[in-house]
Amino acid sequence: MSAAEQLNPSDLVPSVGIDFMCEQRAAAMAKLEQAARIISDAADMLSAAKIGPPLISVITRWDRSAASVLELGAFLEECQKQIDQSAWSYLMVQSGLRTFMDARAREQWDEQIEKRAFPEFTVENVANTFATIHGQRGELFERGVIECFRSLSWHYKTNSPCRFGKRIVYRCFASACIGAGRFQHINHRATDALDDLVRCFSILDGKPEPDYRGSTHSAAWPAYQEKQYQFETDYLRVKWFKNGNAHIEFRRMDLVEQMNRIIARHYPNVLPPRI
Repeated sequence: MSAAEQLNPSDLVPSVGIDFMCEQRAAAMAKLEQAARIISDAADMLSAAKIGPPLISVITRWDRSAASVLELGAFLEECQKQIDQSAWSYLMVQSGLRTFMDARAREQWDEQIEKRAFPEFTVENVANTFATIHGQRGELFERGVIECFRSLSWHYKTNSPCRFGKRIVYRCFASACIGAGRFQHINHRATDALDDLVRCFSILDGKPEPDYRGSTHSAAWPAYQEKQYQFETDYLRVKWFKNGNAHIEFRRMDLVEQMNRIIARHYPNVLPPRI
């Protein structure tokens, strides 16, 4: 039995009717094909009467290029790409499956959606995608910790090149201050990295992975709007400054020590021996 057969995506996403989405997609594509054939027939009738047909086109979402509906194959292919693009985007948001991804995996998936490098939206392909991501969650959990550790700048004494300590300095947490204590935006890449650490803390603390929709960015946003530029969660105290850098203090050093053991597994002999 394959991983996809063992894992029913509806079990992971009870709020999203995968079967219904696929059924409606197939029905919509049949209607679009029917409409395209009717328009094509109308064009043939006009051509026989030496009357030019109207120009009807479908516009792609990203590059804004047009494909004439009179080219039936190209029209239907474009329609399917747009429909599948929307379906995958909706499913990944509504399912909460991004919760199991680290920052790099989320970035790669978003790039696939943008470039339309995704499989056809079918029940089987959805099940395979869910099974793959769900099966990799342990690997992605550790990779998120390592990626965050590797992204730290060693120009700051607070950041140890050997291990996580009590606190870290994270560069470019927000854009530089533009005057009157106002920042342009909070860096999603930085908050995604912190989400990986929070996910690690939660798992090491015996709790389920926090839903990515309750992210570090959403926790920082109220502070940003109130011009406080600091906030606190169960595991972190975060404060950022006019240069855009953030000081992040860990509240659970017992979990930090467990995180350091993960680093040690990936980088043997990096951590100093315990005395």
